[in-house]
Amino acid sequence: MASATLRGVLRTSPVVNLVKYSLWGIETFRRLFDRLEIRNDRIALYRPLSKRDDQLLYGPTLTAFSEIAKLSHDSDTPVLVVLIPDHIQVLAPQILNEYDAGQPQRILSRHLARFSHHAS
Repeated sequence: MASATLRGVLRTSPVVNLVKYSLWGIETFRRLFDRLEIRNDRIALYRPLSKRDDQLLYGPTLTAFSEIAKLSHDSDTPVLVVLIPDHIQVLAPQILNEYDAGQPQRILSRHLARFSHHAS
């Protein structure tokens, strides 16, 4: 609980953000920040998933996309989904060497493919 509270303060503090963005031009700082940042809650997106993890991490997003697909179909309105990689996947992919770097996009793509028959 305390680490979650501290993380929230560090993410929302104007002073911390000012310092972070002031140091962002230093490559060593960026690498250190990225290594520490990826070790937070986001790393779970890249670990092997159990059914429980899958539901906790992806369930709300997949449910929302299912609802959007249903509304899109019912109103005959096309929807375009663009999968954007996590900044770590692009800028520092080596951080994810021990994980499944493509897992989030694969899970979402597989879910969205269920609705592709609605496309014209």
